[in-house]
Amino acid sequence: MLLLSIVSIMKKNISFFSNQKFFGSRKLFLLMILIVVIGIIVLIYLLISQSYNYKSISNNSSATSVCTSKRAGNLLQQAQIPLFGTEQPQLLSIVNNIKKLPGYQRDPNCLYVIATYYINASTTHINNLTKAKFYLTKLNQYYNPKIQLSPLLGPDIPGVLGLNQQLSQLEVKP
Repeated sequence: MLLLSIVSIMKKNISFFSNQKFFGSRKLFLLMILIVVIGIIVLIYLLISQSYNYKSISNNSSATSVCTSKRAGNLLQQAQIPLFGTEQPQLLSIVNNIKKLPGYQRDPNCLYVIATYYINASTTHINNLTKAKFYLTKLNQYYNPKIQLSPLLGPDIPGVLGLNQQLSQLEVKP
């Protein structure tokens, strides 16, 4: 439609009796056609790149969690009870098993359990607060809010935002 408008404007300006005006208008017409073609190419490129970005995000969502794989057993289910309880030694054992899994540092579910452990344990050791920051930073890096954490972690977990708030409160304490 835009192209038709440009063509109609150009036809009004083209005069076959004056060679100078004909060639000047023709150059302008070709320039406008070139601009439209470049615009269409840019639009197609943007649509393709946006489609590629969407596919890469959706591919991440379909990836199997390292902590829910058959090799991991049922680590997330094991972590569910001690995750927010007082069973820190039991949770430490689960955290150590998670750390043995290849790729755990890119799995938000694994990182959630590890970060939670270190946040809970940071009340006793300052070194744990440093580790909590490290793992929570990694969790924030790999967590996609459009993709929920595994339901195997339990229904009442505070989520990534809750862990960030807990860590902020711990950092404020003297």
